[in-house]
Amino acid sequence: MPISLEEAAFRSILKWLVIRNEALLLLTYLTREAEEIQKIVVFEGAFEKIFSIIKEEGGSEGGVVVQDCLQLLNNLLRTNASNQILLRETMGFDPVISILKLRGSTYSFTQQKTINLLSALETINLLMMGGTEADPGKDANKLTNKATLVQKKVLDHLLLLGVESQWAPVAVRCASEEDLALKQQLELYVERVQDADPNLQIVALESMRQEIRTSTSSMTSVPKPLKFPRPHYGTLKAFYETMGNSELKKYLVDILFVLALTMSVEGERESLKYRLEGSGGDIGSWGHEYVRNLAGEISQEYAK
Repeated sequence: MPISLEEAAFRSILKWLVIRNEALLLLTYLTREAEEIQKIVVFEGAFEKIFSIIKEEGGSEGGVVVQDCLQLLNNLLRTNASNQILLRETMGFDPVISILKLRGSTYSFTQQKTINLLSALETINLLMMGGTEADPGKDANKLTNKATLVQKKVLDHLLLLGVESQWAPVAVRCASEEDLALKQQLELYVERVQDADPNLQIVALESMRQEIRTSTSSMTSVPKPLKFPRPHYGTLKAFYETMGNSELKKYLVDILFVLALTMSVEGERESLKYRLEGSGGDIGSWGHEYVRNLAGEISQEYAK
């Protein structure tokens, strides 16, 4: 039976939308850790496409597609200072900040809108970090990013979300202040772990272990105490290799085997490696997701 031109066009649009959404999910998976893939995706115009889709879908008011776009964006920025610089010097930070803008005289916060806003706040945090500890240009990039965000009056939008808006969910109102405080605390722990004073080391290591253990005990997504130290994973691994055999080293390896849950390169089985070198104890205390991942690595090692 022949179909009209309008129906054919409608079917084509639906097919394109399905392909687009599936491509977003695939790219989000592929760019979680692979820096080279991140660069290729950005080179192919990912930033322009991401913000175009977010605008088409309604910004923070949009659905799960906006969430997927922001997750992909954060993957491209998290450990890649060059991508941050490219975004800043081409499109600028305006498209990110526009997602945080609240429109209208009354505000409705659905669960999806809350997730979208929290994802956008994570983007701001990543830009404020400037890159990983291993990047020699991190500090300069961080200062430039912060200056640019201030010039773009991002603080006005954060204040509106955090203080003035009585309608915003508690998670959104607190995200900016609490996340920044937690990130700074965990970064301080990373510095203290590498201190020459063993007393400072043990306090920092035990504090990090408690933060991560508590957050992963009922993990359904990557918790912030596990997410914020990820840029320092390489630094902690390198320091671990310089440590002599001691209880302190076992404390650090307990942190590494959980961070490896989200940072280990596929096939290297670093969670299993560090678990075998750790202090032991109840595996289940680190949460179901960690146990599941560890079981998978054991299966891979057995089949090797």
